[in-house]
Amino acid sequence: QRRVHGSTLALAAAIPNATVVGLDPDRGACARATAERDRRELHNASFHAVGVEALETSLGEAAPRFDAVLAYDCIHDLPDPPGTLARVAEWIHGAQPGVFLWFEPHGSDCSVENRDILGARLVSGMALVCVATAMAAGGPAW
Repeated sequence: QRRVHGSTLALAAAIPNATVVGLDPDRGACARATAERDRRELHNASFHAVGVEALETSLGEAAPRFDAVLAYDCIHDLPDPPGTLARVAEWIHGAQPGVFLWFEPHGSDCSVENRDILGARLVSGMALVCVATAMAAGGPAW
């Protein structure tokens, strides 16, 4: 069974005064993360089995505000990356602007630059898994 939300739980443990919110449309992943949170007694973390577009409803807030939003290797999997980025911008802008930390694996538009094994795996993986995941969730084929 794969480990889920390890970084979310690590943040909750490292910053006990923070409220840490994890999103994952996979209900099973959220259930496993919640069980691990409870086992570790990290009361400042919560997990929501929703996509970005439904977070406001899940939290019960029309316009949530966050000091920081972290996205690791996930924006490209979402059905609407531009819409997601616009939502994140709304969430971190307030009286005190927040921070958005975003990491995506990178390849190149030039096939020659992707000829090593890592480049080939990134390009083929994104085409076969990431694009298909986004399209299955209703997104366009970018």
